[in-house]
Amino acid sequence: MDIRQKSYHLLVATALLLPLSVCAKDKPSVVNIQQWQTSQGTTVSFVELHEMPMVDVRVVFAAGSSFDGDKPGLASMVNAMMSEGTATMNADQIAEAFDNVGSQYQNTVDRDFASVGFRSLSNAKYLQKTMTTFTDLLTHPNFAEKSFQRVKNQTLVGLQYQQQVPTQIASKALFKALYGNQPYGHPTYGDIASVTNMKRDTLATFY
Repeated sequence: MDIRQKSYHLLVATALLLPLSVCAKDKPSVVNIQQWQTSQGTTVSFVELHEMPMVDVRVVFAAGSSFDGDKPGLASMVNAMMSEGTATMNADQIAEAFDNVGSQYQNTVDRDFASVGFRSLSNAKYLQKTMTTFTDLLTHPNFAEKSFQRVKNQTLVGLQYQQQVPTQIASKALFKALYGNQPYGHPTYGDIASVTNMKRDTLATFY
């Protein structure tokens, strides 16, 4: 997920969540989505609302599991490692930095895209600290070997559990039947064999 070479999309929303009572009573309104491009070519989508003092930011990369190649689960593991440490903070310090200002770190991956983001109070004091932490983990993940082994083991436990869940088994069988050995035919989170053989350097190269 080379942030210098792969295009990505920045989504910013202030106070995106409306109170349920307001949503239930008021008629649906058209959301004004502003878009522009940065000097480096990044597309930014911005929605401004003022009902709640919150900011949601999501950075979306064209780096989902369909980019795994012959290593199913690679994109997912890279995504999971983003918050596991930087040159200046370990995973616990990153989590504490978000918690101290009431922010939430968010990440996800599917077959097409990977994303990382956060939710923060809009107060500049809290938002700036959140942005500093987020920028650090986005641009300087260190893929430490110890953290990699922990994430790898957690992933393997999750995959073993999926083997006992009928819906997971059916979903994997469906995509395999539809796409065969094409990128969409591989499980988003990989399989036990591919994850077991995954190397830390492979993740760093993909990033």
